[in-house]
Amino acid sequence: MDRKSLRSRLISVAVSMLMVTGICGVLQTTARAADGDPIAAATWDEVKAAISANDKCEIKLTANISLGGQSGLSISGGKDITLDLNGHTVSRSTNSSSAQCFVQIQGASEDQKATFTLKDSSATSSDPIGTGKFSGARGATSSCGIRVYDYGEFIMNAGTVSRCSLSRGNGGGVVVAGGKFVMNGGSIENNNAAVATNGAGGQGAGIYITEGHNDETLKGSLEMNGGVIKGNGYVLYSERGGPQRGGGVFVDSGCDFVMNGGQIGTSDSQGSNACQGNSENYGGSVYVAGAFTMNGGLLYSGTANSGGGNVFVADGGIFTMNDGSIEESESGAVYVDCGGTFTMEGSGTIKNNTSRTGCGVYVNGSEDSYGSFTMKNGVIMGFNAPDGAGVYLNDHARSSMSGGLIINNNATSSGGGVYVSPDALFEMSGGLIIGNEASKYGGGIFLEKRATMDLKGGIVSGNSSSVFGGGIYVDCETSALTNLNITGD
Repeated sequence: MDRKSLRSRLISVAVSMLMVTGICGVLQTTARAADGDPIAAATWDEVKAAISANDKCEIKLTANISLGGQSGLSISGGKDITLDLNGHTVSRSTNSSSAQCFVQIQGASEDQKATFTLKDSSATSSDPIGTGKFSGARGATSSCGIRVYDYGEFIMNAGTVSRCSLSRGNGGGVVVAGGKFVMNGGSIENNNAAVATNGAGGQGAGIYITEGHNDETLKGSLEMNGGVIKGNGYVLYSERGGPQRGGGVFVDSGCDFVMNGGQIGTSDSQGSNACQGNSENYGGSVYVAGAFTMNGGLLYSGTANSGGGNVFVADGGIFTMNDGSIEESESGAVYVDCGGTFTMEGSGTIKNNTSRTGCGVYVNGSEDSYGSFTMKNGVIMGFNAPDGAGVYLNDHARSSMSGGLIINNNATSSGGGVYVSPDALFEMSGGLIIGNEASKYGGGIFLEKRATMDLKGGIVSGNSSSVFGGGIYVDCETSALTNLNITGD
């Protein structure tokens, strides 16, 4: 071979090597990026490749992605992945297997947790949610949103999870089973879950919080600091029975929901979270079988046919309201069932537009068990109901009032402020019951026969009724009436 041919051959080999190196570099850049730099992804396969190649990284979408029946992302133990929707939509337009979701987050142990953070760089100060979203095929057999399993953590800063549905299970938008969900922003909206033919399912259309997926000793938790949960409800098939619980959020026994900010329900025409469609529907905004602590934020316009338009506290459930506001409820604001506990303190407010029906707080009871409502502070105002517009204590229920204000509630029959049923107990040592009205009896407080009232203090003032008992109407003897200040009734 002459010198000229040898030179041409060497140049050709060198060029080929450079091309291969360049291609490998491009492929490597797709899967990996320099520290701090996001990885651009235009397809679902590119997103999966980046997750596979990195324990910790940020992935930035550069195009809309339609999944069809493709499997979702899997974030496993030791992974810390951030996905920037960047204003784009990841959607499903067809049914998928019941095992599929957009993202599943599951760690291996306390030391091998899995973390997934959702953000959207299209978000602005005027639109903090952004235009990026996960959008399911609502009405499909199964097109669920995000699953947060054992030792998994989901952090939502912006973006939307919407139109995800389950017709045979719980949790249309987000399922938190033994993991943790921190919601700092974004929106969980227009998701649904429905009752199966055997009566199962139909719980937590927006967010379902329950025990661990593999380890039942692990309990799911939700911390809400911002964002919106709205328009979540149910697809109900007429041949299916069973109750629907928690249109916005369902909190299972032993699990925990702390609300520091944000909003559940909005004034939009499609903004209410709802449980409706059959005779057993509870907790339009939040259903509590575990613990719900409200330190701030707003529950708005929840609807439930059977009780607890905004909050239903089930047997063993504990609802503590330290601050925040519950407004515009249909079918009553808070329902405390037998065995449930509700404590109201701090500066929390429960209020309503009197054009809506249902009392502020309904407390249920029976011979075997009773609900309990303790009012230490806060305000209950503006409710309209046949009886007990402010607070209704049913058979054997218990309530104590040491502070706070029950004001401007209207009963079309009796008990504008408080209605005490037979065998129920109302204790008052402080607080004010003022400006309430009843069309018949007991503008401030109405007591049926066998009801017990232990009044040691407080003020009942400026209440009115059209027949008898502007301040208090007593249909029987009571256990105690001491130190009570009744004025202007």
